[in-house]
Amino acid sequence: MRKRIDFLRWTIVPTIFVLCAGAALGQFDIDMVDVPTSTFLMGDPWSEGSADELPVHGVAVDPGFRIGRFEITNGEYASALNWAKISASSLPPEERFTDSGGGAYNGGALYVNGRLAIDLSHPACDILYDSVGPLGLFSARVRQDTGGNDLSMADHPTVMVTWWGALAFCNWQSRREGLPVAYDLTGFQTLDPDALSFNRSSAVGYRLPTEAEWEMAAAWDSSRGHPIADGHWRYGFPSDTASFAWANYYNGIDFNNPLSLAFAPYTSPVGFFDGVNAGRYGATNDAVTSAGCYDMSGNVAEWCQDWYHVDYTGAPATADPWEIPVGTERVLRGGSWVFGTDIRSAARLSDTPAAAPAPGFYGFRVAMNSATVAPTPTPTPVRPHLDSLTPSLTTDDSVIAGLTVRIAGVNFSSVDLENTVYLDNGSTVMNVSTSGANGTGTNVEFVVPAGILPALESDYPVSVDVLVDTNGTTSDNVLVLTINLKTVGLEFVRVPAGSFLMGDPWNEGNADERPVHEVEFDRDYLIGKYEITNHQFADRLNWAHQNYLLLPPEEQIANSTGGAYSGGPVYVNGRLAIDVDDSNHFCQIYFSSGEFLVEVRDGVSMIDHPVCMVTFYGALAFCNWQSRYDGMPPAYNAAGFQSNLSSALSFNPSSDVGYRLPSESEWERAAAWDPAHQAPTAGGHWRYAFVSDVIDFTRANYYDSVISTYCDPAGLLTQPFTSPAGFFNGDNVGSHDITYMSKSFHGCFDMSGNVYEWCQDNYHSSYSGAPADGSPWETSATTGRIVRGGAWNTDGALCRTANREWSGPYIRYHTIGFRIARSTDDVTDLSTSAENWTLYE
Repeated sequence: MRKRIDFLRWTIVPTIFVLCAGAALGQFDIDMVDVPTSTFLMGDPWSEGSADELPVHGVAVDPGFRIGRFEITNGEYASALNWAKISASSLPPEERFTDSGGGAYNGGALYVNGRLAIDLSHPACDILYDSVGPLGLFSARVRQDTGGNDLSMADHPTVMVTWWGALAFCNWQSRREGLPVAYDLTGFQTLDPDALSFNRSSAVGYRLPTEAEWEMAAAWDSSRGHPIADGHWRYGFPSDTASFAWANYYNGIDFNNPLSLAFAPYTSPVGFFDGVNAGRYGATNDAVTSAGCYDMSGNVAEWCQDWYHVDYTGAPATADPWEIPVGTERVLRGGSWVFGTDIRSAARLSDTPAAAPAPGFYGFRVAMNSATVAPTPTPTPVRPHLDSLTPSLTTDDSVIAGLTVRIAGVNFSSVDLENTVYLDNGSTVMNVSTSGANGTGTNVEFVVPAGILPALESDYPVSVDVLVDTNGTTSDNVLVLTINLKTVGLEFVRVPAGSFLMGDPWNEGNADERPVHEVEFDRDYLIGKYEITNHQFADRLNWAHQNYLLLPPEEQIANSTGGAYSGGPVYVNGRLAIDVDDSNHFCQIYFSSGEFLVEVRDGVSMIDHPVCMVTFYGALAFCNWQSRYDGMPPAYNAAGFQSNLSSALSFNPSSDVGYRLPSESEWERAAAWDPAHQAPTAGGHWRYAFVSDVIDFTRANYYDSVISTYCDPAGLLTQPFTSPAGFFNGDNVGSHDITYMSKSFHGCFDMSGNVYEWCQDNYHSSYSGAPADGSPWETSATTGRIVRGGAWNTDGALCRTANREWSGPYIRYHTIGFRIARSTDDVTDLSTSAENWTLYE
């Protein structure tokens, strides 16, 4: 159920990727309130309005109904548009959206069956369309207030929407939830009343409220006695007087504009007037109607089902819509941010169903019958995914032969597969016959003959689009799958349960390395054998970029302004994740022609070098992407990137199975502890992370301050002077001659030097009060997060296993990377695996 809005949730949203800040771009629940069977007096009991509000007349509402607690938001409408775009092949033609000419939609005003639904071309519209990926993406706009702060419009009511667009939304949402649709949109062309209306006694799906339903939900309070008005409130809130504490409207002098938006439309987030929030004119009152609805006076005028009539003479005595005789204009109710006295609950407006006037003050809320039926879910079209990939290479590695691919998760019986798959390698399109498909079933297997696909380039992934023919051509109704022909493997070492002494046993470091204390692990855990490389991070960036609809909005990548990503720093839920294409070229990943690639620098490929210029948030995002990619539940709730809540940004080491950062104690135990090493002072604690108490250039990549020299084993000419992960293995020879096998007792490489590594914990100035069970320490006096292990530019003393440093979670630097860990619980429920993923449109 949609929750009441917390002011802190949307006050100032710094550069977030606004896919939807109130309703997820996947399946969302519309918060509905139940209005029971009753009778009420409809019209203006004060006789202070227009003649069309008279005569006051009794209406029997039987049966009761359900109506939206809030107006439909930009986020919700954008979500429905994304779903309708994804689901176009399964929608009847009259429910698919197009451009003004009936062609494929590529932006601007959006039409449904020849009727304007929502005018995205107008700057007052707060929904944007960006051509991202093969399917495109609708998202809510970010606008600025008068102070220059970015504000998300996702929880503001949608505007620039016509009556036709409101009906289209109702049908899309009904189908999305597996409910019968209320409308037959062929009526958009024929204007058939039976198609454009609904049967109030039997309709099940979402629809617009009738005018009588709307007024009852807005104004009627059976417990209220009044000598003139009886149970009728003058406004759509429990008051007969209006002020800026009650509603968003124009008082004849000023617009309320509670968020101080810099330009119109001056809407407010739905449910803003709740008695908790405060706006430009101070505190709000709880402006909820007796039925439980918000914003029924002001904000936006709301489309109703009925044709407009000049007065109530002959109006139905029931809550049925008044659609006979047919009129020329549809009813709108409730006034808007631009109206004054017309925000009264009895006031009536009207306009043609194609109207979407600027600067944006028409919107809607939905209703439905109280009668419930068991929904019959319509299968959501799921993008095909790579289920299995078993490539084999020819001797010269120039072509791929015998590549077997299985596409799963698509009901091919509902599309005409025609046994053809088209492979696009970036220059030409070739078709490959499939086997075992025959246009039916949910699995298709095919073998790619030799000579079709390009060579692998230095083990870097080669992307190939697979276009599944659903309509006889490769340009119409195709399903797109991108294959990475070379996937990235992750290697882990197991650290068994047991205890160790954490801290600096030599008393040679800083005070924050003490007191030395025992930490007892009651479980095994896994930790990365190597630091995460540029190759691995780029691979997951490409996956996240190409499969954004399979990720919840808070895990999708964006640019710095929250829009569609097309290059530069990568943001995730408003937080910098990795500074791709940074001005100093410290990051070894760059974005070109729609793909993340790894640099070749000074003649050396950076594929196997540790990723850097990545923030704490970027490390957590990688963990979630990799978890989802491998079919495991993610460890983190990335929604916490905005709030920095420990409950979202942390994990439960006893139950979480997805990838995560190691806790600081997990990191130090994997780096330093060796139960067989019994030094007089240090016990089982090695000074450095390669079973040694001394450091030199044959064992680690660091900076020797005595001789003022970088190790730089790869012979790079420019910073960062990183080395390939696991370089110090006893076989490689670097700039300073041979290497020794330099892994920790537990089998990890590069835990001293190369790059600092993010850990889960917040920084504390000492170990007093630190957890003794190996869990992360996140009850914090600081927002700084721990980094451990030293780097290519730090002195050897800072590469000690007990040395502690910290950084702000938003900081990226060319000396900080990370390795990942996970608990060892078996994964028995892969409900997040690709076959069962939800589309987050």
